[in-house]
Order: sequence, then C-alpha cells, then structure tokens
Amino acid sequence: MSTKSSVYHKVTGPLNQNLFDKLKKPRYVYFRRSELVKVRRITRCGFFFFMHLHAIRSGLNMGVTDSTPTGNLTDTRRNTDGRDNRMCGRYYLENTIEMMPFIEKMMKSPLVRRWNDTTGVKTSGEIAPTDVVPVIAPDKSGKQAVYPMKWGYQGQQNLLINARVETAAEKPTFKDDWKSHRCIVPASYYFEWEHLPLNNGKTKTGDKYAIQPKDSSVTWLCGLYRIENNLPRFVILTREAAENIRFIHDRMPLMMPEELVGDWIKPDSDPDVIVKQALTQMVAERA
Repeated sequence: MSTKSSVYHKVTGPLNQNLFDKLKKPRYVYFRRSELVKVRRITRCGFFFFMHLHAIRSGLNMGVTDSTPTGNLTDTRRNTDGRDNRMCGRYYLENTIEMMPFIEKMMKSPLVRRWNDTTGVKTSGEIAPTDVVPVIAPDKSGKQAVYPMKWGYQGQQNLLINARVETAAEKPTFKDDWKSHRCIVPASYYFEWEHLPLNNGKTKTGDKYAIQPKDSSVTWLCGLYRIENNLPRFVILTREAAENIRFIHDRMPLMMPEELVGDWIKPDSDPDVIVKQALTQMVAERA
C-alpha cells in the first residue's frame, strides 16, 4: 500500500515514532484570550504579526464557516451561552466501554506529545471546534488506526469546521481529501440548537438537542482530513437533515453504520457510492 493512504503521507511517511523523532518541531508564539491563538514564527512579516496581535487584544476572534474560505471575519464559533451558530458545531464523547478502545489507541500515538505542547488532547466531554480528539484513519499499510486530530481546517480568513457532502468533490479546499483522505470521528451523539423562524425571515435559536442514529451506541461521524504544519486536522461532512429532525435544523452530519467505517476510510474506495448507505433514522431529545 502506498504511503498516500497514511494520515502522514504529506510529510514523509506513516505516523510512527521514527518519523516523529525526525520531524522538525515548528516554533510558535502563543497568546490566550477566549481560546488559544496560534501565531506562526515571525519571519519577514513582523508588521502583520503585530497587527494580528492588536486585533486579538481588541477582542477580534477567528471566524468559523461551513465549507467556503470566504466570508466575514466574525465570531460565529459560539454565542455567549456556549451555543454554536453553525452546523455541525458540537458533539459529545462519553466515558463508555465502546469509546475506550479509540481513546487507548489514540493515546499511544506520538502525536499526542506534539499536541500536548500546544492545545492538549480531549478524551471526553463536549467537543467544540479547535479541540484535539480521536479520529479513525488508515495507517501506512491501509489498516484502521486512531490519531489525535484537531477539529477545523485553517482557511484564508476563517476556521473551516464542516464540508457539504453535495459539493465536497468540487470545492478546491476539499476535493483531494474527498478522494483519498476520508476519516471517521467516533462520538456518543452530536448537539444541535433548534432554529426557529421569525416574521422578518431570520431565525432565532431555541432548545438544545442531543441527536444520534437510532439503536446506535456510537455515532460514526464522517469527515475529511489533511496535514497542516506537520499535524493532522479534520472537518465533519454535513448533509440534508433527516425528516424527523428537520424542525431542529435543515442540516446534519453524515453518519455511517459501523460496518461501513472501514470502507469509508479506504483511500481507493468510492465515496459517492458509500454515501448512499448513510444513516437517516435519528433520535433526538432535549439536552
């Protein structure tokens, strides 16, 4: 199997200790406000660095968009009460027997040490964009493995947390990953806030719901991944919502049955065929 099947193929090879030892650790400067903000090493762009720092201190946050790098630089990551304005922007990891194998495999990865130098790794609780969590992807030999990945691609201006399944194969940001860099994000369930229509055509946020596939103890969220600065990051694919939960939101994550997890992450499989078998029967309750 080619190293293209590895989550680390864009660096020099598979995710293993030897490669980890060879990787040159990038230098960063860190600042903390509402979240950890990563600023690249200052080289020939000191002016822009200080302008960016001024923006951080003035309260400007990184924006979050769905599947396009364009858009206003506004903070859509969460409202003051913790609600996310975008779909899909929250999910939950429970400390269950079903989840433990993924956590244990992830913690054996040398990448955990790399992430712990910056943002840390989350193994349970409510998960939000920029968190580092267990994600299933193929290793060098094509076998199923679990790596710590950060939620969100860094766009030109915004953090990209979702990709629409209807257009991922066409969008320049996602089309290569759609073909050969597909992953599965194990979750207990995901959260969505009810979107209530107003008379002026806008919507207001209603109740928070916990949603998962019917008769499933693990929710297998479909995603794409890529390497940024020698570390893996992912986005979650979304599709039209199932009929019985459309009153909450018109979009939902793409979710697979457990038996198709292996097929979904294979670089040589056809995602256009597999998506037709995605789960659509959902159960929801107020969180």
